[in-house]
Amino acid sequence: DRSRAYWNQQIVLRVRLYCRVQLVENPEGDAPATTGFWSETLGPPRGGVLRVGGVEYAVNEFKTALFPTRTGTLTIGPARFRCKVATMSKPIDPWGMMAFPETVVRDVVVATDPITVTVEPLPGGAPDGFDGAVGSYVMSVRADRRTVNAGEPVQVHVAMRGDGNISTVRDPEVRSAEGARSYVAGSSTNIERDGERIHGERS
Repeated sequence: DRSRAYWNQQIVLRVRLYCRVQLVENPEGDAPATTGFWSETLGPPRGGVLRVGGVEYAVNEFKTALFPTRTGTLTIGPARFRCKVATMSKPIDPWGMMAFPETVVRDVVVATDPITVTVEPLPGGAPDGFDGAVGSYVMSVRADRRTVNAGEPVQVHVAMRGDGNISTVRDPEVRSAEGARSYVAGSSTNIERDGERIHGERS
């Protein structure tokens, strides 16, 4: 969906297979090479019918979220599909006793062209402590209690959620006030892959 992007900015890659002939079985596909990208599948493949130039095609669409992990010129390799196509052959002698068309299965390979993406470094002026969380995020902090006795623990839950490559977001830094010790109790990441954007939460 874009030919230029910033480092770690999401790109949506759509691969569509258009078909208007009879297939013997489901096509086998090879995903394109995405060297230099962090890759996340955007939901299961989707099928439907599209009209192109007045002709109806059965269409299978595969969507992937790509996040550039380095700057410069990156190439998304070709996607390939191996299809078994059924065609009807004409009889040699149309007036013969066995003049029935036969079904012939042909192996057909189709491939896309490679795609070039120019990846630019992030603009300057980032605040101190910025570690590359590119996206749209919100952060929340809550404590499980406000009043405790000395020596009793307080559990603090910090969550970052939003659209972006949440898997690469560093854990927030939680600092305790004077007179308290802090221990990391664990972290988790949940990712939602429906729709057009990678959405998730890191807590």
